[in-house]
Amino acid sequence: MVVYVLAVSMVGLFIASYFICNQEIGSPAVAFFAPFSLATIDLIYNIDKWKVNLQWNTYIVIIGGSLCFFVADFMSCR
Repeated sequence: MVVYVLAVSMVGLFIASYFICNQEIGSPAVAFFAPFSLATIDLIYNIDKWKVNLQWNTYIVIIGGSLCFFVADFMSCR
């Protein structure tokens, strides 16, 4: 369950950063969230093979750090 929420959150942050930073692929936030979004989608496909069991505290750490980076880049885009 946590993996799916993480994937939706990362893809949502990727899309938000793309539009907030004037649709620039080279923006640091877009370049940060693109591989993380792909990695979480890849994690969903391999969840049984890799025997992944994420907890909510892991989700909070990943999203919290990502949001800090997002806010810092948002301030530099404006």
